[in-house]
Amino acid sequence: MKRILAIIISIMLIASCAFTGLTASAAGNLSLSVESKTAKRGDTVSVAVKITANSGISFLSVSPSFDSNNLTLTETVKGDVFNAMTGGKNPTFQNSGENLTKTGKLLTFTFKVNENATIKDYSISVIVRQCYDEQDANVL
Repeated sequence: MKRILAIIISIMLIASCAFTGLTASAAGNLSLSVESKTAKRGDTVSVAVKITANSGISFLSVSPSFDSNNLTLTETVKGDVFNAMTGGKNPTFQNSGENLTKTGKLLTFTFKVNENATIKDYSISVIVRQCYDEQDANVL
């Protein structure tokens, strides 16, 4: 009998970003959430990454963190928050130098669960690599 692999993919990543620079500004923040999913060996599963709080950014670079021995990243698809995205494993988003304060789906990562994956829960998280405001101030 085929054993079912229950993969619960969930991690809430909250990246608190503080505006820096010479101009006075309020503390900023960026909060991301990763959708929870269940899958079994051999399945393909798509996981949405959403911006749940955004005080204003114009450039963002992220990377997924996952168990590459049991999951394979197969696709990265742009969501509806930014107009432009460079895809791949380390997607970047740019908003023509203006701060964007929208929330919503940033992107969707699609993974293939390996046929020989160990039966256990796996976590997928998002690492914020770079985050800038419209004045090119690092907001990480």
